Amino acid sequence: MDHIVYRLDTSSMTETLRWKSMMLADGCIHLSSKQHEGPAAFSSSLEKKGLLEGLKSIPIGAMTQLSVSGSMMHVEWLDANGKSAKAKARFDNDVDAVAVANAVQDARKWAPKQRGAGKWKAVQGPVIALGIALFLTSTTFGIAQEIEAGGDAETHGRRRWFKQLYVIAADALGSTGTAIVGAVLCAAIIGFILYKLRKPPMETVWS
Repeated sequence: MDHIVYRLDTSSMTETLRWKSMMLADGCIHLSSKQHEGPAAFSSSLEKKGLLEGLKSIPIGAMTQLSVSGSMMHVEWLDANGKSAKAKARFDNDVDAVAVANAVQDARKWAPKQRGAGKWKAVQGPVIALGIALFLTSTTFGIAQEIEAGGDAETHGRRRWFKQLYVIAADALGSTGTAIVGAVLCAAIIGFILYKLRKPPMETVWS
């Protein structure tokens, strides 16, 4: 498994994901904020330690816990000062996450176990989506009421095109239609949140 580079996925609406590539080499998990296509380029970055690239090397021997849920991996370890440190990364696919976990398992001789991923992990995405849905509904509803009262919704200034989308939706749905669509959407998200709370996703943990 040494000197294998994995592509990481940084796209997320619910959390900040910094790392774009990972390499297993020399008994460490190396993380980089830059996308590397092969071990030679990654190793060169580790040697140069450029100012514009974030790098983190996690000794497998210092790791205290590793957990995998789908393509998401969380790592905990003790740094050089003996303090607990954490990092997270999302792989392009579940297979790569399992491959890295198995490599760590072989090195540390850890036995995997299953546990619930936790309520907040289960619902953080839907909760943020609910907040966005409420904001969009409230904004569109206000514009719809303004239009129905004979006013002109302002669409100039920054992000003019985005404001125009609000006006188009408000004009097409009206205040009643906006309220109905928003209520249905929010109810669906709340239902999904309740489902996730009853059946939180499982994650595999090595420690």
